[in-house]
Amino acid sequence: MSLSAMLNTTLTGLFTSQEALRIVANNIANVNTEGYSRQVARQENITVGGSSLGVRIVNVERIVDRFLQAAGLTALSDANAATVSRVFHDRFQSLLGRPDSASTLTARIDALFTSLTELSLSPADGIVRQGAIATIEDMTGEISKMSQAIQDLRNDASTQIQDKMGRLNDALRRVDLLNSEIRRQRTTGGESSGLESLRDQSLQSIAELIDIRTTLNTDGSVTVVTTSGVQLLDTQLREFSYGAPGTVTAATIFPPVVITRIDRGTGLSIGTPISLDKNIVSGEIRGLLDMRDKDFRDLSLALGELSSGISDQLNAVHNAYSAVPPPNSLVGAQTFLTGGDVPGFTGKVTFVILDSSSKLVSKTTIDFDGAPPADMNALIASVNAGLAGDGTLALTNGVLNLTATNSANGVVIADDATTPSLRSGRGFSHFFGMNDLVTSSVPGIYETGLLGTEDHNLVAGGTTVFEVRDRNGNLLKQYSLGVVGTSYDDVLTDLNSAGGLGTFLTFTLDSKGALQITEKAGFEGASLLVTSDSSDIGSTGVTFSAMFGIGDKYTADAARNIKVVNAVNLDPLQMALSKFDDTALIGTTALSSGDQSGALAFAALENDLFSFKSAGALSAMNVSLSRYAATFLSQGGLLGARSRNREADSTALLLEINS
Repeated sequence: MSLSAMLNTTLTGLFTSQEALRIVANNIANVNTEGYSRQVARQENITVGGSSLGVRIVNVERIVDRFLQAAGLTALSDANAATVSRVFHDRFQSLLGRPDSASTLTARIDALFTSLTELSLSPADGIVRQGAIATIEDMTGEISKMSQAIQDLRNDASTQIQDKMGRLNDALRRVDLLNSEIRRQRTTGGESSGLESLRDQSLQSIAELIDIRTTLNTDGSVTVVTTSGVQLLDTQLREFSYGAPGTVTAATIFPPVVITRIDRGTGLSIGTPISLDKNIVSGEIRGLLDMRDKDFRDLSLALGELSSGISDQLNAVHNAYSAVPPPNSLVGAQTFLTGGDVPGFTGKVTFVILDSSSKLVSKTTIDFDGAPPADMNALIASVNAGLAGDGTLALTNGVLNLTATNSANGVVIADDATTPSLRSGRGFSHFFGMNDLVTSSVPGIYETGLLGTEDHNLVAGGTTVFEVRDRNGNLLKQYSLGVVGTSYDDVLTDLNSAGGLGTFLTFTLDSKGALQITEKAGFEGASLLVTSDSSDIGSTGVTFSAMFGIGDKYTADAARNIKVVNAVNLDPLQMALSKFDDTALIGTTALSSGDQSGALAFAALENDLFSFKSAGALSAMNVSLSRYAATFLSQGGLLGARSRNREADSTALLLEINS
């Protein structure tokens, strides 16, 4: 061997050893660096003409377990989704307060019934009345506050989704740039292990937000897809986008998270955006989507169902009794009924005029079983004739009102004690909301009492636009319902047809006139959305979807702005606690200020059972108000506990994989 060959062999050994030592030193220096992978120098013998002329480093490899790396990305996504869920549920639990606190919803309901029991002992005491009204206000205020807080949490989740789009796009672009640089280094024979470590860190940033799978290509680049198979990065760059609504209510229809191909030259979107909401399995964005669309949506619906039950029961009692002295007029809530509609009641109801001393001036009774009025116009004419000018009953744009002619007189609507008037289980005054105690944004009760054969009174030109979506949120069909036929049966026939929505859903009216919507086989979990509604029932301003309560807002918003009516809040003596004496003669007292029957009826609600329909994650049940409130709070606690358990489990797995 020549001297020059010996020197060359020695130098290659020195250079190779120097580079190997550099790599070892780098490994030691980065032993605690998150995301760093140990590097190893691969050496080979240099041979020329069959003779060995030293050594050289072929490449520097990263020691990576691809299986553990993939498992780590999955575990990271799962852990971050669970953490987001836990954080949001912790915030919700803080709103509920400690279980032993007097400010919890169940505690306020208990306080309400305690005050109503006290009221039954001193019904004429203005201070006691004021205390009872205050406890009702405390309870309704807590419900309304909780309703808004839930929507605020959904809004926050939506806003955070939008905020994370920039972080997600930055990480995706960085992976794309590193792919290009790694390909270039591989092509020119350069070292790419450091770049690959940086790319791994960017992939972890993506995995924190959305679940991904990666494929290592022969040129050193990686292809990124969601675990459901949606392409995120290959030879083309893509960009995520989501526009959060400014405000969020129960009626908000959120836009999807979409991904769009980007022209590298112009930076503009090309092709059709792909919706990702149902293709995102884990990661922070999945956690936020679940909070926005599932957990807090379900809680808002259950709270609305609780609120509607409370309102309906309190209003049922208040409409069955009267204040002393009675008010000069009773004005009902908005309904869909017109003068030409049949009243649809059974039993008897009496319309009464009393003077300022609660002495009977005049009264008239309508017997819906014996001689029922043909329509609302006939009923109104009969009542006005029976009151002989002492009072007037009128129906204006779906709102019923009864007014005493003499401003010093008062009015009462009283059901017969033996055969009370009933429509869908509610008395005349209760059905029309003539003497309600509490109100909210929507009634929450949609048992219309309608028969399919009745005229629908839909005004020409109005439409209700429906969307049917499968359990994954994919659009199955959009359908616009206009004026069809003349009866509700005609409308149901149209909806149930193949040309309507009958392929996916079945529409029926139950015995109380509530619209029942059932998924057909093969479409379990399908949902019905109302995207717009310009329909009008009989020029009352009530839409088709509002009348039947179609859509989340008509359940959830029963808890929104729930409060005691102003008249009673301002004057506790307007609280209806006295029962009209149907045996009273003209000129004799028909109401007593010391009557405790109304207060006893309020107090009895504590143990009365109410039929709650299924709402959110809670199934239908027949329980007391307190029991349903406790079930609602338990559901919130259960969701919080599950999120904490999921976070603990997924974090432990992630730590194990990282170790």
